[in-house]
Amino acid sequence: MITTSHPMATAAGLKVLTEGGSAVDAAITAVAVQTMAEPHMTGIGGDCFALISPDGSADIKAMNASGRAPQGISAAALTDQGMTEIPRYGPHAITVPGAVDGWWRLHQRYGRLDWDRLMQPAVDYASDGIAVHDRVARDWGRSVENVTDDPDA
Repeated sequence: MITTSHPMATAAGLKVLTEGGSAVDAAITAVAVQTMAEPHMTGIGGDCFALISPDGSADIKAMNASGRAPQGISAAALTDQGMTEIPRYGPHAITVPGAVDGWWRLHQRYGRLDWDRLMQPAVDYASDGIAVHDRVARDWGRSVENVTDDPDA
């Protein structure tokens, strides 16, 4: 079984399962397609968190592939700049992405199919295009001010 918020991602993951791929293979394929279908919600510039039950065992494994702070930045440096919290937007809100590294580590440990096979549906959508869902268009429309209000954007 696989479920996502986008039918094309779900279909791509399901196809991987029918080809003998693992649940992790299907999840990686689906999330790669999600980066094309819903790039405002899922992307290679984000993080990856996973709970894995290897071969259906009761032993649950957790992975945290969240981004780290950039080299050279620290809590003290931010405090020296007068910050008491990380801002919602701007350069200080950005971490080094961990998503793709997380996908790769999961694949190395639990994957069955070749990485290229897992990425192919996303590559195809990137090359051929994918319809923008109404929800994506609406969300992007609400974000226009975030860009237009910043003269440096």
